[in-house]
Amino acid sequence: MTRPSSADDPADRLLTLAEAAQMMGAGTPIASMRCEAGLLGEAVIANDGRRQVRESAVRRYLAERDRLQAGALSPREAAIETGLYVLSDEEWREIARKSRT
Repeated sequence: MTRPSSADDPADRLLTLAEAAQMMGAGTPIASMRCEAGLLGEAVIANDGRRQVRESAVRRYLAERDRLQAGALSPREAAIETGLYVLSDEEWREIARKSRT
């Protein structure tokens, strides 16, 4: 972790982990874990001692995450594909409807 320097690009703003989490659509603990794992670039220590990350690093993380998730099956689709669901949604609804009557 580094301290900000005057040589840093002023257009690449530093974000608090809460701001990074908001950009990621996640909670602050998730942003903190991603930061600790090095997925959000090098953390910068603010004057108050809190970690901050560069906006460009968060955008890079989001782009890579989206790239990896593109075309991936949802958990439900993967379960269907592997045969974990033997009943179709319609069959399940019919059984549930009958059990309520």
